[in-house]
Amino acid sequence: MRPSPSIIRCHTSNASPSLRPWKADCRMRASSRPTVGPRPPSSPSLSSVSGTRILPISTSLSLTEPSSPARLCRMPSAAARLFDAMADTYDELEPWYEHLYAVLHTILRDAVGSAPFAGARALDAGCGTGFQTALLAALGWRAHGVDVSAGLLRVARQRLPGAALSLASVEALPYPAGHFDVVVSCGSTLSFVDDPARALVEMGRVLRPGGRLLLDCEHRPSLDLLWTLGSALTGDSLGYGVTPREAWRALNRRAGLRLAYPGYGPLWLFTGRELRRMLAAAGLVPVRSWGVHAITSLLPSTVLHRADPPRPLAAVYRTLRRLDAALASTPPARALSNSLVILAERAQPSA
Repeated sequence: MRPSPSIIRCHTSNASPSLRPWKADCRMRASSRPTVGPRPPSSPSLSSVSGTRILPISTSLSLTEPSSPARLCRMPSAAARLFDAMADTYDELEPWYEHLYAVLHTILRDAVGSAPFAGARALDAGCGTGFQTALLAALGWRAHGVDVSAGLLRVARQRLPGAALSLASVEALPYPAGHFDVVVSCGSTLSFVDDPARALVEMGRVLRPGGRLLLDCEHRPSLDLLWTLGSALTGDSLGYGVTPREAWRALNRRAGLRLAYPGYGPLWLFTGRELRRMLAAAGLVPVRSWGVHAITSLLPSTVLHRADPPRPLAAVYRTLRRLDAALASTPPARALSNSLVILAERAQPSA
């Protein structure tokens, strides 16, 4: 069962960069001015990490029904059109995302590591333009990727000729049970699906017993949500565009929370308890966890991500990034991070 959502509405042009689709602003709202990094090189590098991820659309398949590629392709096209429109600029990054993916890839190398044997299979669930897929392949895995956007997959195929990439939703994966040794889902994929619990069931289904899932999710509470509340209580002094009631609801809602963005759609935020409950229902056992963008949120995201920030501010942010990476595995970072990263294992069958 999916969490019962509380929905609040934010302006995409000034929400925390961990909570807003950074490039969708440009496509959907002419008034938006997201800061982005330099145009990335054609070969995969940290500067070409995908800044946003898939927007899966629910299908009519039951959780136990075999996934049919023919049926999976008959999904609503609104999300696919949105990501298709941004496909050619999808790899441009704000510094916020550069830091997130630098830490995520360090965690991936440490927690997933190299393939244990020839032919070991890994799935990048919500692959976008294929950056995690490329990293998995470089680590020796037989890497597969799925996404709902044909445009993003086109870029991924240019980057990774011959890669096993499929047009599909993570809520109805087109693979048999136990097909993968590892599933990686980075870029807050779970926050953009219609039914997060179903998506986790699907990821667990395609994992072999003992296989591992590395999951990156939007997290609450976080320091940046506290800044949102402070801004709301002082006449939106920090430019988050959220009312006091909305900010308070975001911090205190016990069930699942969704943030609604104009022209983009709702975004799930999860507590650690909610994620553990859904993982358990999917037969997945948490092993380790990390928090990203906890220390960096000591400064409001709307201040950090102004275009052309002053040099002193940029220097402070670089220092905060180093501390954030070093402390990612500590309890305070996990408790107050914007992004919660969880390593889980598929439970072994009972004897």
